[in-house]
Amino acid sequence: MLLRLFSRVPEPGGVRETPREAGPEVTIMRHLLICGAAGFTNLGDDAILWGMLAQLRTIFPGRPIRVAGGPELASLLSPFDAIPVSYDDRAELARSIEEADLVIIGGGGLLYDVGYEADLSRLVGDPPDRH
Repeated sequence: MLLRLFSRVPEPGGVRETPREAGPEVTIMRHLLICGAAGFTNLGDDAILWGMLAQLRTIFPGRPIRVAGGPELASLLSPFDAIPVSYDDRAELARSIEEADLVIIGGGGLLYDVGYEADLSRLVGDPPDRH
């Protein structure tokens, strides 16, 4: 399973996370958001997105899913009834992140720690001051 849900169980000396089934508490989600590299005409990234969407539709049937990605995103999402969010519309992207109950961020090019803007501010606002 691509997505596993966990319950946090307090114990003496810490918290233990135990796998659990999706239950009624997850059905109140407003929406899910996937931020990734799909929609930029890379077959591998697009295939990963389709796999994620298939799993999420099984786990959260009927929940709204928004996907941030490239300009070719809309055609990829139609079989899954998901909503595209453009990285160019920073206000919509920031609103989608803020309102989401679950945000999934893909690796492989979205986040860098050296030689590029080192956080998500490049997606939702001005680059950080590097001085």
